[in-house]
Amino acid sequence: MTMSRIPPATRAYRLLLRLFPGPFRRRWGADMEAVFLHRLAEARGVGESRLWVWFRGGLDAFSQAVAEWRALSRSRVEKGGGGRWGSPSLDLRYAVRALLGAPAFSLIAVGTLALGIGASTAMFSVVHGVLLRDLPYRERDRLVVTWPERNHNKSLVHMSAEAVPALESVSGIALWTFTLSGEGEPMEFSGAAVSTHHFEVLGAQPALGRTFDNSLGTPGNGGAVVLSHGIWVRAFGADPDVLGRTVEVSGHDYERRTVIGVMPAGFRPVFGEPQVWVPLEIDRSLPFESDGSWYVNRRVARLTPGATLAQANQQMRAFALRLRERAPTQISEDQAQTVSVRPLQEFIVEGMDHVLWVALGAVSLVLLVACANVANLLLVRGEIRAQDLAVRATLGATRQRVLRMLLAEGSLLGLIGGSFGALLSIGLVRALVAIAPGVLPRVDEVGVNGTVLLFALGATLTSTVLAGLAPAIRASRADVTGTLRQGQRSASGRPVSRLSMYLLGIQVALAACVAVGSGLMLRSMDRLLRVDPGLQDSGVLTFRPNPPGSRYPDGLSALAYYEAVLERIRSLPDVESVGAINLLPGTSGTWNFPTIPEGVEYPEGTPPTSINFRAVLPGYSETVQVPLV
Repeated sequence: MTMSRIPPATRAYRLLLRLFPGPFRRRWGADMEAVFLHRLAEARGVGESRLWVWFRGGLDAFSQAVAEWRALSRSRVEKGGGGRWGSPSLDLRYAVRALLGAPAFSLIAVGTLALGIGASTAMFSVVHGVLLRDLPYRERDRLVVTWPERNHNKSLVHMSAEAVPALESVSGIALWTFTLSGEGEPMEFSGAAVSTHHFEVLGAQPALGRTFDNSLGTPGNGGAVVLSHGIWVRAFGADPDVLGRTVEVSGHDYERRTVIGVMPAGFRPVFGEPQVWVPLEIDRSLPFESDGSWYVNRRVARLTPGATLAQANQQMRAFALRLRERAPTQISEDQAQTVSVRPLQEFIVEGMDHVLWVALGAVSLVLLVACANVANLLLVRGEIRAQDLAVRATLGATRQRVLRMLLAEGSLLGLIGGSFGALLSIGLVRALVAIAPGVLPRVDEVGVNGTVLLFALGATLTSTVLAGLAPAIRASRADVTGTLRQGQRSASGRPVSRLSMYLLGIQVALAACVAVGSGLMLRSMDRLLRVDPGLQDSGVLTFRPNPPGSRYPDGLSALAYYEAVLERIRSLPDVESVGAINLLPGTSGTWNFPTIPEGVEYPEGTPPTSINFRAVLPGYSETVQVPLV
């Protein structure tokens, strides 16, 4: 029949049928057309309006067409044909049902991933805070630590600044102990005597008041103090009127000082943990050879703009050789040959960088072991669910659809494990920070921040891919016909797959690396604990009296004070013996002096041997039971 001979009603209804999906129209279109034309023909005989037949037929066709398109969309999604990725929400619902249906598997897999991700994230937070995070100072790349990296006198501070053009300025730092009284209970805390331009070298500004000016660095004029934010809050209640007050901060030749500034909460000291800073008084007229102040611990400097580290090192070596010719008894040949100017960050983390990288590598191996564990669990779970997946494939689910379902399950597993791992890392980091002061540099900057959380996200995604991709691909490529022929056989009756064997081998190898490394570490720790320290510390308690120097200005009065303190302690019940020493054994403090033993003659120009001393009072050896050989 040609188009011209087709009745207009038939042509109109066929256009209406275009609302339906093609497969539905090809199967049912002719029948629907015949029914509609029959109703239209009968409308005259039953008194029904042809217009009403058209209205009702059009409405029915539209509503039914919408329903058919929805049904087709759901069918395509279930069979993997609903677009390239189908319905993510449907995949997610399937993954939730699958994990809830196997609670034991889910708990083991999530716990394994959480431990691996939590440990690696916590370790990365330490590496980031200690090694990777920039120092909180202005133009930090220009900050260096200068020779000598040991105690020396104050004169060397300004002399090195004048003799090395590559150094813009040099600040000396002498760690000290101070006592605060008159503000409630007396409080002892650490502090530092620094050059007057110390804060300018670091590029730091006070939160309140000002820092030191040059006049405070001359002898007799250094009665000022700058407070840290912590001591300002703890001892002075964050009172802004503390500026200009004279407070009883005794130590480093003064008993009272005037508060001139408060540093901000985010300021980080270069060395140690000082709570206050006082001026380092330097007499520039005093010759280097006559300066007996051997208590400047470190010298931090800033490179001149345009100067390089190599230039600074070359100039400092030349200065050290000239100084040795001038004062051979104070600058040894070893000191002159080991001159160095090093970046500040490198100096701060010295000795810890290799340890932390090795530790991060070790926990990364643990994470890989966890991934291999979860991958094996997913493989076993895939064997158990092989029948279910085969049935889905038989009903029309494509390989892409099966792969997407399994990847959604693995991703949800990784997301939950990563979330618990991130929470676990926060607890691990807090515990580490609580026990690490004095062991790790910059430990106060260790924490779980945005960068660490990005690492946790990366570790989660990597773990999900490593643990779930291979099992999902294997399950999606399974032989449907062979699986169905196995009927109701148990999964345990199937042979172990080659992929499972490979994963098991990788897991054993990684676990062996971790076990060997842990064993060596424990063996080293055991040997360290077995080293005889040469004294008995069981039942020994220590404390440190710190009397104001102005009250005990000479050696005899100071000695009388310490003997009186020891006598009072000796009279206490349960005290067997009492002694005193200037530096506790096992601490990092040193007290070295050039020494000429009786009867020993040194060749002209050769400095005497430098010997480490400890000053003790009677009773010390008996108290700590040091054996005499």
